Amino acid sequence: RVRTFDVQSPGPEDLLIDFLNEAVTAAETNKESYERVEFTTITPFRAAGTLTGRGVERFDLEIKAATYHDLAIKHIDTGLVAEVTFDI
Repeated sequence: RVRTFDVQSPGPEDLLIDFLNEAVTAAETNKESYERVEFTTITPFRAAGTLTGRGVERFDLEIKAATYHDLAIKHIDTGLVAEVTFDI
């Protein structure tokens, strides 16, 4: 199953949280678990692409939302690393 997304936000931290929350909402709404994300567009203010996954009957754990608590995005030699806390 493939789902498209297009998220726009005022900055990189907001974009990460908004993207993750959109993925959480899509998973819950469609009863799907996503295994792959492909970005067709990614800037500090916009992310667009597809989520690919499979159907599930239920989730063992409910994720309510990605949060800004202790959010960190760091540049490393090979790209970016992010720490995100989820509300469950």
